[in-house]
Formats: sequence, C-alpha cells, structure tokens
Amino acid sequence: MDLKVAGKLITKTGEADEEILNTPVVAYYFSAHWCAPCRKFTPNLADLYNKWNADSKQIEIVFISYDKKEDEFKEYYTQMPWVCIPFGDSRIQELGEKFEVEGIPFLCIVSKDGKEECLTNNGYEDVMLKKEKAIDEWKKLY
Repeated sequence: MDLKVAGKLITKTGEADEEILNTPVVAYYFSAHWCAPCRKFTPNLADLYNKWNADSKQIEIVFISYDKKEDEFKEYYTQMPWVCIPFGDSRIQELGEKFEVEGIPFLCIVSKDGKEECLTNNGYEDVMLKKEKAIDEWKKLY
C-alpha cells in the first residue's frame, strides 16, 4: 500500500508500520481538542471503531490533528483507539488542503490504490445517521 499518509504513523505504543492500513476501509479523521462538536463525536466514533473491529479488522482511522498545542493533542489522542500523524507534521496541512477540509469534524473515506483520493467526505454524516451500518456503505465504495 502506497498511501502518502503512511510516511510515519504513531500509535499509543510507538510507530506503526504502513501495514496497519491494510484494512477493507481506511478513513482520515480531521479533528481537534478545542472543537466542541469534535469532542462530542470522537467517543461515538471510537465506540463504533471498536465494534467494527471486534471480530476482525474492518477499518483503520488516521487521526489528523488541527490542535494548536501539543499537550492538547496528546490529551485528546488518549480518547482514540486508532493511529495518527505526529503533531505538527507537514502532512497535516497538505492533506487538509488536498481534501479541502473547511470545517471539523471531518471524516473522509480514502482510496487505497496509492492515489489517496477521497471516496466520500460524508463520513461524519454517515456515522451520525447510519451508525454501525455506515461501514457497509463505505465498503461499497471500493
């Protein structure tokens, strides 16, 4: 898998190999500690992530932080079971521009063909409306 984001990813225990993105669905989650709607959405997304991956790995989410302070990023990331791009990494701005992120929370389901294209930028709405069934819709995009 040759996703641009796979340069360096981190988990709670250290660096992650790009193989972690070898799942049926990959999503980029643009969010920040200072964003009230994000703080409300993140626990719901984390619960769904854990349900979706309970039996076998169905999705990997990459957290892309819009936090301004590293300590806020670190505190916020403790609530997330997925991988992230390191705080302050240049890819954060590049990906935000590429996917035309105008507001957060923003959940983008991305292609896994090396082109790193957004298959749908309605991930947030899908989760809010379809809950656990959202992943079934996303799998149809591949």
